Amino acid sequence: TPTVTPTAKPTPTPTPKKKRTIRVITFADWLMTGLIQKGEKQPLLKEFEKETGINVEFEFGPEDAIREKMILDASAGTKLYDIYGLSPEIIAQYAVPGYIEPLDEWVKSPNPKYFLGLDDLYPAVVKGCSYEGKLYGLANYWWGNGLTYRKDLFEKYDVEIPKTFEDLEQVCETLAEGFKKDKLKDTYPIVFRAVKGEEPTLEAMGVAWAYGGSWFEGKASTAREIKEKKAKPALNSPETVAGISELVKILQKWGDPGCPSYSWYECAKAVGTGRAAMFLGLAGECWYIKVVEAKAFDPYNLSLCLPPKGPFDYAQAFYATIFSMNSKCENKEDAWQVIQLLTSPQNMMEQAKGGVNTFASKTVMDRPELMEWSKSDKETIDAIKEIFRITKPEYDPKFPEYPDVCYQIGTSVSEAVAGMRTPKEAMDIAQAKALDIMTKAGYY
Repeated sequence: TPTVTPTAKPTPTPTPKKKRTIRVITFADWLMTGLIQKGEKQPLLKEFEKETGINVEFEFGPEDAIREKMILDASAGTKLYDIYGLSPEIIAQYAVPGYIEPLDEWVKSPNPKYFLGLDDLYPAVVKGCSYEGKLYGLANYWWGNGLTYRKDLFEKYDVEIPKTFEDLEQVCETLAEGFKKDKLKDTYPIVFRAVKGEEPTLEAMGVAWAYGGSWFEGKASTAREIKEKKAKPALNSPETVAGISELVKILQKWGDPGCPSYSWYECAKAVGTGRAAMFLGLAGECWYIKVVEAKAFDPYNLSLCLPPKGPFDYAQAFYATIFSMNSKCENKEDAWQVIQLLTSPQNMMEQAKGGVNTFASKTVMDRPELMEWSKSDKETIDAIKEIFRITKPEYDPKFPEYPDVCYQIGTSVSEAVAGMRTPKEAMDIAQAKALDIMTKAGYY
């Protein structure tokens, strides 16, 4: 009987593994150049992808457009993005409705190559990335308030670094007299961003804080606290108005007359071209002017010192680039790995090579190369570290309606600086509009 040869079973075609992709959306493309430039993945990102098997995709764009895409994705639950590039003032918009994942448990399982732990981050950064005791993201870049100033002009006109707002007034007066004596036209002691809209609010309310003012009664700083205490807006309180009045006085008497139309960008140009000797506000402006805008002087002649103090505290400001995980992300383990990469010392160091010098990591801030790369002296780097220490993120409250109230405050401040209204009149308007917004939102 012939032997029947069994039919060979066909070799099964292997099912290709589904590519694990994590999508990141952020407007801060300039902070991602260590990972991707002009669509080309850089060595750091390629190494990460090879190690982890994770494919990282980015979506960049203008800030307003990116913010709209993020909130639409989060609220609709469409899961187009796994990681959102947020900032402290909008954290509550995502945390309160549960759109983003708390990271408190995730940080207990770090990838030590990319994340050195919360102890490596400045306390103000951790606080700024948190909401009601929970950590909702990690940051790589941040700044507090500072006074950027021309060292050469301070030396020429024999003025000292101001410690208080009274000192700042005297510095402004001395510089103004010197400029007049030397017949320097279109040269002003100070500049501040006061364009209509949201921009002036961060620093203007930081000056109000220095005088004891605040957004809400009792300095309530979260949605829950505002609701539980029924804390009304305090935008026209005597303390808040005192701070705004001091700011308006300085800008109207000694400021660049363009301030009411200036964003941070025009302020940087004003200092860089020699039009203004000082800038009060975001400490990150100093490195930017040095690296990009310093046309009229040696960048090493630009320095940074602590913001002036008021009767209550230092003038405040706080901003950070925060990366948060979509709570509906289907692969949270991979998203956590990518967040660590985005906020890693390695990525920060790549930005540092381009001149940036306001980072969340103590390890990076202690690198000696930072001075050379950002064209800064030790005095400037030490000032940044001290600014990080004195920064109080809680001055800028977190609640979902923040963008609407922020816009009203900034608009009122701009109108006061422009002389359209007195500071009291302007803040009365902001108060009424803020109260209306918060009442309609059901806080009272």
